[in-house]
Amino acid sequence: MLTWFATESGHQGYKDVIPPDECPDPIVFLQNDDEQNNTDEPEDPTVECKIGPKTYYFSNEPQKPTQSNSVFDNNSQFVNAMLDNTAPTMLMYGGSYLRGHEVPIEDAFPIQFPFGLGSPHHSGGKRRVPVSFEECLKHYMRLSLNQFMRPDFILVCYHMLCRHTSYKTGIIKCKTQHKGKSLAEKISQITVDDIKTAASQLSLQQNTNDPNIVLNTTASSFLKSVTSSCKALGHTLEAAKEARRKVYAMTEYFGTHSIFFTVTPDDECTFTVRMYANMGKKIIIPQCDCSEDECIADFKLRAKSRTKFPGACSLYYQSVLQAVYEILGWDHLRNRKKGVGIFGEPIAIMRADEEQNRRTLHGHFLIWIKDFSKIISNLFHSNIETREEARTKLSEYVQKVFCSDYGYNESMEITHESCQASLPISSLFVESSNKQLLRDARHKVGSVDVEGNIATCSQCHSIVSTEEMFNSVLTVSHAIYPYI
Repeated sequence: MLTWFATESGHQGYKDVIPPDECPDPIVFLQNDDEQNNTDEPEDPTVECKIGPKTYYFSNEPQKPTQSNSVFDNNSQFVNAMLDNTAPTMLMYGGSYLRGHEVPIEDAFPIQFPFGLGSPHHSGGKRRVPVSFEECLKHYMRLSLNQFMRPDFILVCYHMLCRHTSYKTGIIKCKTQHKGKSLAEKISQITVDDIKTAASQLSLQQNTNDPNIVLNTTASSFLKSVTSSCKALGHTLEAAKEARRKVYAMTEYFGTHSIFFTVTPDDECTFTVRMYANMGKKIIIPQCDCSEDECIADFKLRAKSRTKFPGACSLYYQSVLQAVYEILGWDHLRNRKKGVGIFGEPIAIMRADEEQNRRTLHGHFLIWIKDFSKIISNLFHSNIETREEARTKLSEYVQKVFCSDYGYNESMEITHESCQASLPISSLFVESSNKQLLRDARHKVGSVDVEGNIATCSQCHSIVSTEEMFNSVLTVSHAIYPYI
């Protein structure tokens, strides 16, 4: 691979690299035989006999964006950068052997950019179609190629996106007066160079605690009288605080929410993640009657795909949420209702995304249904008739919305597969008279031994499990209602 990068790819980061097969062999002019006087035993062969490759680490923790300073060390530097329109850069560190310096993303990720082209900064010149830095990163994180779904690339891209988002959303707030004097007349004579000098002097004074540093009085007064802030990033505590404030505002405006539910897609139990991570290639799905070993092997493969390509899990999660919004009757792109959903006509929806301990995404939904809060308020009305009417409406709503139907009724005849007897389920299957068996079936440990065998057939007197009863009902339901 290194030979291909150096000779055929045209990657600028490898233009001076000598292919491994062209490296000159060392010439030994004089070599003594190994003996006790000229040979040392290695203390740690795993370290001393290892050749360390070039490895990059991006500056994550030291320069994590904050709501007050963005990615800069203090508020003065943030104000200076916004006035000078200087976007932040990301530094890459080469472990213990290379100093920190700015590295193009195509050099840090040659697998994703094998020809050295396609960087968000587009080092080769201007793009034919202008694309912003943020939209370019978002596009890369949605690509179907699995090398763009790897955790290392997603992490760096997300970090870069957070840094630029915090900088682009920065605002400067200024007081009208400083020490009782109008600030407008003072700052009208300040130049950008004065701001830069004052920011550097203030930063130096804060770092060294040296009171003797001479400050530009007008420019330093301006920096001390202004404050800057930027949009809180989605994973920070500031963002959680802002989200709570918005939910409280929605509760104040719409009343108490009507519905709360959680959507938790299981990445390991779906073949969609494997499909997304397989770059359009055909995947083999095991048959329903496959052996246990084949089932476990496929499960391990799905688990490996989930952890190796988290970008595929994110794409799957977003597709699930789109389907959820459709059945809720909500247009998530325009953030407005589009009709009546499964819970009724929504007037507002709030969603919070979280990551579980098993590294899967799930979303919590709060839904406000039209006229629902009015019915809840009438439950405590002083008029008895109004209260009873509200209870009736709420009961009808619950019966209509929160129900499931397998197309079964008590008069429907089902067939026991073992004896082929056909009777209504209440007559065909009889509950076991052993009460201890029923108690064991409800116990955490005892249920494993019982295995659901809690009934007997009234015709052949064989033991029947709950799974057999369910499958018998489902077989008849499928014949009558094929859509189930």
